[in-house]
Amino acid sequence: MKEVLYTKYNSLRKPEFQIKTSILADGDNRYVIKQAMNDKAKLKLQTMKENHKLLSDAYKDIKVIPYIETEDGLKFEFIKGKSLLDGVDFAHESIDDIVDKVKKALDIVLDIDDRYIEEFKMSDEFSRLFPDCNPEGEKSYKIANIDSIFSNFVNVDGEIWCIDYEWVLDFDVPVDFVIYRILSSLYTDNERTFGKRICFEDFCAKVSFPVDRLPLYQNMGKCFNDYIYGDDLKYIYVNNYAKKNITINELNEELFSKEQNINNLQAHIQAREQHIKNLEAENNGQALYIKKVKKAMKNPFYGAKVIVKKSYNKLRKSK
Repeated sequence: MKEVLYTKYNSLRKPEFQIKTSILADGDNRYVIKQAMNDKAKLKLQTMKENHKLLSDAYKDIKVIPYIETEDGLKFEFIKGKSLLDGVDFAHESIDDIVDKVKKALDIVLDIDDRYIEEFKMSDEFSRLFPDCNPEGEKSYKIANIDSIFSNFVNVDGEIWCIDYEWVLDFDVPVDFVIYRILSSLYTDNERTFGKRICFEDFCAKVSFPVDRLPLYQNMGKCFNDYIYGDDLKYIYVNNYAKKNITINELNEELFSKEQNINNLQAHIQAREQHIKNLEAENNGQALYIKKVKKAMKNPFYGAKVIVKKSYNKLRKSK
């Protein structure tokens, strides 16, 4: 008998990106099913099939988890392994040790063949997705796994597997934007502990990320969030208040899934609320940072004042 162990509904996204992910057990066998939550989202599953082919060719050594097409959606093997930052203590390890481990993990996930790396070329697809963003002169991927966050990769006996490939772009995207999303996700996930020890800008600098380019990539990050969740996170808020019509079978399935996950329900709600807060904070932080940079460019005295104040605050913390 099949048992639903876990279900995640991506109902905060635009309708065409709403995918349900379930982990099921059939005896000792575990597997993952991804399903479209509506007719519009069926195209997203087709895109994932294309993404598998693109990444399988683009990665040098990383293996991309295969899928099996079923009546339910796309079926994936449930791979057991270690995360790339397994055992890292963001609350107590030295910052330099953490940074060293992050750099090594970055080297692993940025495993794109040289054939897919070139100087950035503007395209219609890029300008539509990232309006008012121009990373001219940047090193870019022709095939970019935008969601190359560490949790989407698993180490199994020395082999690295990419276990999720929902967001892959097949036009020029700066390498540093992919890195920015990885670092931003990592920092946000550990903000309660690691964030108290170092600010995001200093963390980026230690990882050798070009801090002066942060405004560009923060703006691109906001554009990408708008692409998934609607302008200014529209679908997050619409979803919170919308009345939904569902069939009896859908209702029974949802109730059964919730019954299976009752022990984790509170954690799921908290994670969802935190996710909304993180996105809001990211968008607000990006807008504020860009505003300050523009003001500093127009008024050098203001820029100098900000630098002096930041240096003074660092000096106080060091004491």
